Amino acid sequence: MFKFKSTLLLIIGLVVGAMSGYMLGANGFSASLKGVPAIMRVENQVSPQNIDFAQYWKVWDILRENHIFRDQVTASDMLAGSLKGLASSFNDPYTHYLDKVENQQLTETIEGKYSGIGAELGMKENNIMVVSPLDGFPAKEAGLKAGDYILNVDKTNVVGMNINEVVNLIRGEKGTQVVLNVIKEGDSASRDVKITRDEIRIDSVKWEDKGDGIAYIRVSRFGANTNSEWNTVIDKILVDIGADKLKGVVIDVRQDPGGVLNSAVHLASEFIDKDVPVIWEEKADGTQTPYKSTRKGKLKDLNLNIVVLSDGGSASASEILAGALRDEADAVIIGTKSFGKGTIQESIQLENNDALNVTIAKWLTPNKEWVHSVGLVPDIEVKIPDDFKVGDTDPQLAKAIELAGMSKGSFLENILKRVKVF
Repeated sequence: MFKFKSTLLLIIGLVVGAMSGYMLGANGFSASLKGVPAIMRVENQVSPQNIDFAQYWKVWDILRENHIFRDQVTASDMLAGSLKGLASSFNDPYTHYLDKVENQQLTETIEGKYSGIGAELGMKENNIMVVSPLDGFPAKEAGLKAGDYILNVDKTNVVGMNINEVVNLIRGEKGTQVVLNVIKEGDSASRDVKITRDEIRIDSVKWEDKGDGIAYIRVSRFGANTNSEWNTVIDKILVDIGADKLKGVVIDVRQDPGGVLNSAVHLASEFIDKDVPVIWEEKADGTQTPYKSTRKGKLKDLNLNIVVLSDGGSASASEILAGALRDEADAVIIGTKSFGKGTIQESIQLENNDALNVTIAKWLTPNKEWVHSVGLVPDIEVKIPDDFKVGDTDPQLAKAIELAGMSKGSFLENILKRVKVF
């Protein structure tokens, strides 16, 4: 049995295997897996679609009987690889078969809660660097510093690995320890930092009062708790700044890879009337169905200047929000062209806690623009300099705050400027 989970807009992030495949027990097959090599009993070698699977089983048997590492690979491993390959045969980077570990990691990412050390990692010159150990979490308390380069994780050399590989090594059960061997640029010797893992919970929505009636809202992902976090932030803004003094809102979705579709609809609904299309869903047969705003938001009638910050790391739900606010709320998009991820996935939960993420539709902006592989072009293009360093003035944010603080007439004039480079 299986059930449907949330509708997702997933950006590439899960690394999964790729082999041709087929699910045992489907389409009239019955098989028993015993021993090494496996003893197979196939009762039907032709599927209802008249596809002959005899060659599949021939390859299976050859591998089980002849591969020098056959004792290290179980029949279950082969089945899992087959299922991953079946999903990958569609040549769609967003359609995946996930084993229970990968499925759990995806769920944790969506929920913004996992066991780890609480540090933001980045890449610098192909090396893994600690961008920021987060306040109140184990990494900072253990002495990990911004600018530390990670050389080893529990004596595993991670030089040359990508961020996903290193993160998988660092994460682990709450209460367990991980030892990072790190070095600071300019130091002659590395040092060990022993960290006890804990539950990490990161808010997806944060805000700052930028003065002069400007509220800055940072949305880092669209997850399970984003809607409630957003509601709390909006209420806080209305109390701390006041509806009568609030002039403009800057929404920052830079480097936000997306997430849950309904969260994008909820956030967009803050600024537009109820029952207005936020996006259109287009199925394979061309049928188009609107996802409409779910409410009249608290900020809808405040006549605010709305600015969205976007860049090449803004994808899926981030692009939905930006496109909806541009088309339906007279928002200005500032930054650089977004990623361009215009498809919708359904996460189907299977037996044994595995899952299948399937691309089921395109999504279109309210004006029915498909941004897939193209991205949203900003109304005002502002680039980050190549030599930008932490602590420098952020030119994209500075321009956004400038626009958000303009008189309404001057602000609306900027909507007609396409594309101006600063």
